[in-house]
Amino acid sequence: MDMKSFFIFLYLVIPTVALCQTKSYTALRAGEAPRIDGHLGDECWQHTEWAGDFIQYEPVPHAPPSQQTLYAIVYDDDNLYVAIKALDSIPAEIVRR
Repeated sequence: MDMKSFFIFLYLVIPTVALCQTKSYTALRAGEAPRIDGHLGDECWQHTEWAGDFIQYEPVPHAPPSQQTLYAIVYDDDNLYVAIKALDSIPAEIVRR
């Protein structure tokens, strides 16, 4: 995962954590480390729990999100892996910068 994605993840998660009730997520141990290639087809992502009960801050604070975002976490002896599915109802309007 590149640094930009990591900071976007933090931007989405940190404010949510401050306002939410205590929640927990159990990361699964990966039998084999996922390939870091931008695709989530690895076996470890198929067998883990995807969560995504986020709330939005813009354009309407504390409202349900206008676009769904899901995440999953797995680990092995050396690393923690976080996958994010940031869904978009109009992907043709995504601008690459």
